[in-house]
Amino acid sequence: MSEFDNRYKEFTKRIKRLQSSVSFDTYKESVIQKIIDYANQNPNADLKELKKEISQIFGVPYESFSNELFMRYDDIIEVTNRLYYDLGVDLTRDHQKIQAIEKINATRLGSYEKKWVKKLSKVTRKALFEKVDYYELRHRIKKVGGGVSDYANVLAATQIKGYAREVKHQKANIGEVYWYKYMGNIRETTRDFCREKVGNHFHIDEIRAMDNDPRQEKQLKPVITYCGGWNCRHDWEPNPFYKPPKD
Repeated sequence: MSEFDNRYKEFTKRIKRLQSSVSFDTYKESVIQKIIDYANQNPNADLKELKKEISQIFGVPYESFSNELFMRYDDIIEVTNRLYYDLGVDLTRDHQKIQAIEKINATRLGSYEKKWVKKLSKVTRKALFEKVDYYELRHRIKKVGGGVSDYANVLAATQIKGYAREVKHQKANIGEVYWYKYMGNIRETTRDFCREKVGNHFHIDEIRAMDNDPRQEKQLKPVITYCGGWNCRHDWEPNPFYKPPKD
Protein backbone atom coordinates (compact mmCIF):
# COMPACT_ATOMS: atom_id res chain seq x y z
CA MET A 1 0.00 0.00 0.00
CA SER A 2 1.43 3.39 -1.03
CA GLU A 3 1.90 6.39 1.26
CA PHE A 4 -0.98 8.09 -0.56
CA ASP A 5 -3.24 5.07 0.07
CA ASN A 6 -2.34 5.09 3.77
CA ARG A 7 -3.08 8.80 4.06
CA TYR A 8 -6.33 8.40 2.17
CA LYS A 9 -7.43 5.52 4.39
CA GLU A 10 -6.76 7.60 7.50
CA PHE A 11 -8.52 10.59 5.91
CA THR A 12 -11.60 8.40 5.27
CA LYS A 13 -11.68 7.27 8.91
CA ARG A 14 -11.51 10.84 10.17
CA ILE A 15 -14.29 11.98 7.85
CA LYS A 16 -16.59 9.20 9.05
CA ARG A 17 -15.80 9.98 12.70
CA LEU A 18 -16.61 13.62 12.11
CA GLN A 19 -19.79 12.74 10.27
CA SER A 20 -21.18 10.86 13.25
CA SER A 21 -20.05 13.17 16.06
CA VAL A 22 -20.63 16.82 15.14
CA SER A 23 -23.21 19.14 13.62
CA PHE A 24 -23.37 19.46 9.85
CA ASP A 25 -21.93 23.01 9.82
CA THR A 26 -19.00 22.06 12.04
CA TYR A 27 -18.45 18.93 9.96
CA LYS A 28 -18.49 20.95 6.75
CA GLU A 29 -15.93 23.51 7.95
CA SER A 30 -13.69 20.75 9.32
CA VAL A 31 -13.66 18.87 6.03
CA ILE A 32 -12.90 22.04 4.07
CA GLN A 33 -9.91 22.68 6.34
CA LYS A 34 -8.76 19.05 6.01
CA ILE A 35 -8.74 19.30 2.22
CA ILE A 36 -6.72 22.51 2.33
CA ASP A 37 -4.33 20.93 4.85
CA TYR A 38 -3.97 17.90 2.58
CA ALA A 39 -3.09 20.14 -0.38
CA ASN A 40 -0.47 21.89 1.78
CA GLN A 41 1.16 18.62 2.77
CA ASN A 42 0.91 16.95 -0.65
CA PRO A 43 1.72 19.57 -3.30
CA ASN A 44 1.98 16.94 -6.06
CA ALA A 45 -1.26 15.12 -5.27
CA ASP A 46 -3.79 14.64 -8.07
CA LEU A 47 -6.70 16.69 -6.74
CA LYS A 48 -9.06 15.49 -9.47
CA GLU A 49 -8.54 11.93 -8.24
CA LEU A 50 -8.98 13.09 -4.64
CA LYS A 51 -12.24 14.79 -5.60
CA LYS A 52 -13.52 11.55 -7.11
CA GLU A 53 -12.63 9.58 -3.98
CA ILE A 54 -14.13 12.20 -1.67
CA SER A 55 -17.39 12.00 -3.64
CA GLN A 56 -17.48 8.24 -3.02
CA ILE A 57 -16.98 8.76 0.73
CA PHE A 58 -19.90 11.16 0.93
CA GLY A 59 -22.18 9.15 -1.34
CA VAL A 60 -25.19 10.43 -3.29
CA PRO A 61 -26.78 12.50 -0.46
CA TYR A 62 -23.57 14.50 -0.14
CA GLU A 63 -22.79 14.88 -3.83
CA SER A 64 -23.64 18.59 -3.91
CA PHE A 65 -21.63 19.08 -0.70
CA SER A 66 -18.63 17.36 -2.26
CA ASN A 67 -18.82 19.65 -5.29
CA GLU A 68 -19.10 22.68 -3.02
CA LEU A 69 -15.95 21.68 -1.15
CA PHE A 70 -13.88 21.69 -4.29
CA MET A 71 -15.49 24.84 -5.63
CA ARG A 72 -14.40 26.42 -2.36
CA TYR A 73 -10.86 25.11 -2.87
CA ASP A 74 -10.79 26.40 -6.47
CA ASP A 75 -12.03 29.78 -5.25
CA ILE A 76 -9.19 29.94 -2.72
CA ILE A 77 -6.63 29.26 -5.44
CA GLU A 78 -8.14 31.90 -7.72
CA VAL A 79 -8.29 34.55 -4.99
CA THR A 80 -4.78 33.70 -3.85
CA ASN A 81 -3.37 34.23 -7.33
CA ARG A 82 -5.30 37.44 -7.82
CA LEU A 83 -4.24 38.96 -4.50
CA TYR A 84 -0.59 38.04 -4.92
CA TYR A 85 -0.08 38.67 -8.64
CA ASP A 86 2.41 41.46 -7.82
CA LEU A 87 4.83 38.97 -6.23
CA GLY A 88 5.36 37.16 -9.53
CA VAL A 89 5.24 33.62 -8.12
CA ASP A 90 2.77 30.75 -7.93
CA LEU A 91 1.32 30.56 -4.43
CA THR A 92 -1.57 28.20 -5.04
CA ARG A 93 -0.32 25.49 -2.65
CA ASP A 94 1.20 27.60 0.10
CA HIS A 95 -1.98 28.14 2.10
CA GLN A 96 -0.26 28.09 5.49
CA LYS A 97 1.81 31.10 4.57
CA ILE A 98 -1.12 32.85 2.89
CA GLN A 99 -3.41 32.33 5.88
CA ALA A 100 -0.79 33.64 8.28
CA ILE A 101 0.03 36.73 6.19
CA GLU A 102 -3.63 37.59 5.65
CA LYS A 103 -4.41 37.30 9.37
CA ILE A 104 -1.55 39.65 10.16
CA ASN A 105 -2.65 42.09 7.49
CA ALA A 106 -6.24 42.03 8.74
CA THR A 107 -5.15 43.48 12.08
CA ARG A 108 -5.92 47.14 12.61
CA LEU A 109 -2.57 48.68 13.57
CA GLY A 110 -3.52 52.00 15.12
CA SER A 111 -5.84 54.79 13.95
CA TYR A 112 -4.06 55.88 10.77
CA GLU A 113 -5.72 57.36 7.71
CA LYS A 114 -6.99 54.84 5.18
CA LYS A 115 -4.25 55.56 2.63
CA TRP A 116 -1.49 54.93 5.21
CA VAL A 117 -3.15 51.69 6.36
CA LYS A 118 -3.27 50.51 2.75
CA LYS A 119 0.40 51.32 2.17
CA LEU A 120 1.43 49.68 5.44
CA SER A 121 -0.57 46.57 4.57
CA LYS A 122 1.09 46.23 1.16
CA VAL A 123 4.60 46.73 2.54
CA THR A 124 4.04 44.27 5.39
CA ARG A 125 2.50 41.60 3.16
CA LYS A 126 5.37 41.70 0.68
CA ALA A 127 8.00 41.75 3.44
CA LEU A 128 6.50 38.78 5.29
CA PHE A 129 6.28 36.78 2.08
CA GLU A 130 9.96 37.49 1.42
CA LYS A 131 10.81 36.49 5.02
CA VAL A 132 12.73 39.68 5.72
CA ASP A 133 14.08 40.30 9.22
CA TYR A 134 12.99 42.93 11.74
CA TYR A 135 15.53 45.53 10.59
CA GLU A 136 14.52 45.31 6.93
CA LEU A 137 10.80 45.53 7.73
CA ARG A 138 11.45 48.51 9.99
CA HIS A 139 13.36 50.18 7.15
CA ARG A 140 10.50 49.60 4.70
CA ILE A 141 7.88 50.90 7.13
CA LYS A 142 9.89 54.08 7.69
CA LYS A 143 9.83 54.69 3.94
CA VAL A 144 6.02 54.50 3.90
CA GLY A 145 5.77 57.95 5.43
CA GLY A 146 2.90 59.46 7.40
CA GLY A 147 2.23 58.56 11.03
CA VAL A 148 3.19 54.93 10.53
CA SER A 149 6.87 55.87 10.12
CA ASP A 150 7.01 57.24 13.66
CA TYR A 151 6.19 53.81 15.05
CA ALA A 152 8.23 51.70 12.63
CA ASN A 153 10.17 49.97 15.44
CA VAL A 154 7.07 48.74 17.27
CA LEU A 155 5.15 47.93 14.09
CA ALA A 156 8.00 45.87 12.65
CA ALA A 157 8.64 43.94 15.86
CA THR A 158 4.92 43.28 16.37
CA GLN A 159 4.29 42.04 12.85
CA ILE A 160 7.38 39.84 12.57
CA LYS A 161 6.59 38.18 15.90
CA GLY A 162 2.89 37.91 15.13
CA TYR A 163 3.55 36.26 11.78
CA ALA A 164 5.89 33.70 13.38
CA ARG A 165 3.25 32.83 15.99
CA GLU A 166 0.52 32.54 13.37
CA VAL A 167 2.55 30.17 11.16
CA LYS A 168 3.29 28.07 14.22
CA HIS A 169 -0.41 28.02 15.07
CA GLN A 170 -1.32 26.95 11.51
CA LYS A 171 1.16 24.06 11.71
CA ALA A 172 -0.11 23.01 15.15
CA ASN A 173 -3.66 23.03 13.80
CA ILE A 174 -2.69 20.76 10.90
CA GLY A 175 -0.92 18.44 13.34
CA GLU A 176 -4.01 18.51 15.59
CA VAL A 177 -2.07 19.89 18.56
CA TYR A 178 -4.43 21.91 20.72
CA TRP A 179 -2.48 22.53 23.95
CA TYR A 180 0.00 25.41 24.19
CA LYS A 181 2.47 26.48 26.85
CA TYR A 182 2.96 30.22 27.42
CA MET A 183 6.71 30.83 27.22
CA GLY A 184 9.03 33.71 28.03
CA ASN A 185 10.74 35.70 30.75
CA ILE A 186 9.14 37.85 33.42
CA ARG A 187 10.57 41.35 33.88
CA GLU A 188 9.54 44.41 35.86
CA THR A 189 7.74 45.73 32.78
CA THR A 190 5.92 42.46 32.02
CA ARG A 191 2.17 42.96 31.56
CA ASP A 192 -0.13 41.42 34.17
CA PHE A 193 -1.76 39.38 31.38
CA CYS A 194 1.56 37.69 30.57
CA ARG A 195 2.78 37.48 34.17
CA GLU A 196 -0.22 35.32 35.11
CA LYS A 197 0.24 32.91 32.21
CA VAL A 198 3.97 32.29 31.75
CA GLY A 199 4.81 28.62 32.35
CA ASN A 200 1.20 27.41 32.18
CA HIS A 201 -0.64 25.32 29.58
CA PHE A 202 -3.87 26.37 27.87
CA HIS A 203 -6.18 24.72 25.35
CA ILE A 204 -6.67 26.61 22.07
CA ASP A 205 -10.34 27.20 22.98
CA GLU A 206 -9.24 28.94 26.18
CA ILE A 207 -6.75 31.05 24.24
CA ARG A 208 -9.39 32.12 21.74
CA ALA A 209 -11.58 33.33 24.60
CA MET A 210 -8.78 35.36 26.27
CA ASP A 211 -8.83 39.16 26.48
CA ASN A 212 -5.47 40.93 26.72
CA ASP A 213 -7.15 44.34 27.04
CA PRO A 214 -9.27 44.45 30.22
CA ARG A 215 -8.63 48.19 30.70
CA GLN A 216 -9.34 49.09 27.06
CA GLU A 217 -5.72 49.96 26.24
CA LYS A 218 -6.26 48.95 22.61
CA GLN A 219 -4.02 45.90 22.61
CA LEU A 220 -3.91 43.78 19.47
CA LYS A 221 -5.98 40.65 19.03
CA PRO A 222 -6.33 37.69 18.63
CA VAL A 223 -4.28 36.55 21.61
CA ILE A 224 -2.99 33.44 19.78
CA THR A 225 -1.27 35.83 17.34
CA TYR A 226 -0.30 38.80 19.52
CA CYS A 227 -0.08 37.33 23.06
CA GLY A 228 -0.04 40.31 25.44
CA GLY A 229 -0.29 42.88 22.65
CA TRP A 230 2.02 45.43 21.06
CA ASN A 231 5.68 44.39 20.96
CA CYS A 232 5.06 41.37 23.22
CA ARG A 233 8.10 39.08 23.50
CA HIS A 234 6.25 36.03 24.82
CA ASP A 235 5.20 33.00 22.81
CA TRP A 236 2.63 30.23 22.56
CA GLU A 237 4.51 26.94 22.19
CA PRO A 238 2.40 23.98 20.95
CA ASN A 239 2.92 20.93 23.16
CA PRO A 240 1.79 17.62 21.60
CA PHE A 241 2.82 15.69 24.72
CA TYR A 242 0.86 17.65 27.32
CA LYS A 243 -1.95 15.84 29.11
CA PRO A 244 -4.25 17.96 31.30
CA PRO A 245 -4.65 16.76 34.89
CA LYS A 246 -7.79 14.77 35.54
CA ASP A 247 -10.42 16.28 37.84
